[in-house]
Amino acid sequence: MKRRTLSHINGLKLNNMQKEIRSFQIFTKTYEGIRDRIPFGDLPKDLLPDDTICIEVHEAEFGSDHASDAETILTVFRRRMETDEEFEERNNRTRKMLAASKARRREQYLTLKKEFENEN
Repeated sequence: MKRRTLSHINGLKLNNMQKEIRSFQIFTKTYEGIRDRIPFGDLPKDLLPDDTICIEVHEAEFGSDHASDAETILTVFRRRMETDEEFEERNNRTRKMLAASKARRREQYLTLKKEFENEN
């Protein structure tokens, strides 16, 4: 699979961003109560050898202001290379995060500069 590298965005250095292998949730099912067994037929038919099956058990909770019933959650995750769209979306989020971080640092710098200039 072709990998794309992005080393600079608007003058901000990114550490050679490349497409990543990501884990995606492909199936979930919630059962009432605590289960110690899950029927094989409840799993998706298109399971692959590399898929990960997670079983979470949440016990019932009773509090003064809330209560929740016990439940068992079956989730299947699949790892795959991110698509071009997902890669671009991640790059856009990173670009925005870096720009916001730079703006915060600049604001902090100007505040500190003003504070310490007034001491002299």
